[in-house]
Amino acid sequence: MTDILPGRHGKVVVDPALSREVADLLRANHALLARVHGGWRPPPKGADPTLGLAVSVGAGVVAAVLALYGLALFAAGRYTSFAMTMTGAAVLTVAVLLRPRTDAATERRRALEREVHQHARGHEGRYVLDEQLDEPARALLARAGTAVEQVMASRINAEGLLDDVRNAVMLPAQEWEIARLLAKLSALRAEHQEVIAEG
Repeated sequence: MTDILPGRHGKVVVDPALSREVADLLRANHALLARVHGGWRPPPKGADPTLGLAVSVGAGVVAAVLALYGLALFAAGRYTSFAMTMTGAAVLTVAVLLRPRTDAATERRRALEREVHQHARGHEGRYVLDEQLDEPARALLARAGTAVEQVMASRINAEGLLDDVRNAVMLPAQEWEIARLLAKLSALRAEHQEVIAEG
């Protein structure tokens, strides 16, 4: 039930009653929605990046102070204390340099994942993925989607010979209703197959 029809790259049909911003977000993130639908959860939000920066700067300052103190110990001829102090400064410096950093692109991706997950859970039942449909239902939805696209892209619609405002409202609503009912039908067929398999 996870195959996508040839030529269709993960269609998401969204309830037209959702806000345009949320609908666009869901449509643009089919792969993430499919993962959420399969039970995936994004990792929890990490610590504030400014806190990590403050810790790194603090550790760097302490390492610099230790290094200066170590030089003073060296000048005073206290070589054992010098060696211990410089070792501490070196360990702190290496810890700061090796500390894993989250780059801006990774942080943006994680923020998007959290946002999509939040909306997917908050609007569950108000979008349908190809993965929720069995093969016959997917084929029917593809035909309905193609029909909507053809009407909206037609020359007579562009020339205003059709009620383009009404089409822009009614056709997505009809596509959504078809997708919603096909998802229910697919779920019922899957249940029926399980019952048959169990004898």
